[in-house]
Amino acid sequence: LGAQVCDVRASRRLVDSPAVLVSAEGVPGNLQKVMRMLNQDFKSLPKVLEINPAHGLIRDLATLHTANSKHPALAPLVEQLYDTCLLVEGIVEHPGQMAARMQSLLARAAALEAAQAAPGVGAAQAGGAEPSTGPATSEPEG
Repeated sequence: LGAQVCDVRASRRLVDSPAVLVSAEGVPGNLQKVMRMLNQDFKSLPKVLEINPAHGLIRDLATLHTANSKHPALAPLVEQLYDTCLLVEGIVEHPGQMAARMQSLLARAAALEAAQAAPGVGAAQAGGAEPSTGPATSEPEG
């Protein structure tokens, strides 16, 4: 996540959620949202990503990273986890990128499920979609 977070640490308070963002400077996310609405140039303050090491998603991401730290699905999955935390706080900075990434991840998941449901049949033939990395677009009506 690079400069998007100033630290990643294990959480002692999370039970059901895989992760949460907390302010490194003690300013709550909802106050930052108000500050952003009042000032168009307001930049988000540094965030700490707290992860729940007992959550299945975090364990699976750790396993994937250990097996292949360059796996092509790893970065989009971690970015989506981060953006989901931003969404919960009400401060998603790039909703179009988040939506495109989510659609790509859903397409990958659907293709995997289709391949398991109909072995030997291509993902598109089994009803799955080929993963897309571009932004969502729509055709003009008419």
